[in-house]
Amino acid sequence: MELISLQFSQFLENDSFPEPSSSLSLDDVDRVYHAKEILIKNFNNPPSLIELARLVNLNDRKLKQGFRQIFGTTVFGYLHDYRMQQAYQLLSIGRIGVKKAANSVGYNSPTSFNTAFKKSLGSVLKHFRDSWEKKTLRR
Repeated sequence: MELISLQFSQFLENDSFPEPSSSLSLDDVDRVYHAKEILIKNFNNPPSLIELARLVNLNDRKLKQGFRQIFGTTVFGYLHDYRMQQAYQLLSIGRIGVKKAANSVGYNSPTSFNTAFKKSLGSVLKHFRDSWEKKTLRR
C-alpha cells in the first residue's frame, strides 16, 4: 500500500502530464479547412501561424492541433509539401529552370529550395536541372 502511495505521489508531482486530446467541433474543422485554403492561395507568401489563426478565428494552438488531426502534419509541414508538389509540377513541364521554380513557390534562395526539394523528393532536382540545361542548349 505504501508503494502505491509513493508511486501516486510521484505521478502527481510529475509536470509532464500528457495533453488531453480534445476533439474538434464542426466549426473548428471548417476553420481548419479554411486555413488550408488560405495557405494554398498564398503558398508563395504565406501568413504567419498567428496571422493564419487570426484569419480563421482560431487560436494558434487549436489550429496546430486541428491540422495534425485532420491532415496528419503541421501547418507548415502541409505548406512545405504543397510547395514541393507545385515545384515538381512546374519542373515536370520543363519550360522553366530550377531558379524560376524556386521563386514561383516562394523560395528566394535557390540553395534553400534545393535543400528542401532534395529532402522532400530525393535527388530528383538534378534530373530536372540536367534536363533543363539540355533543352536550353538545343535552342
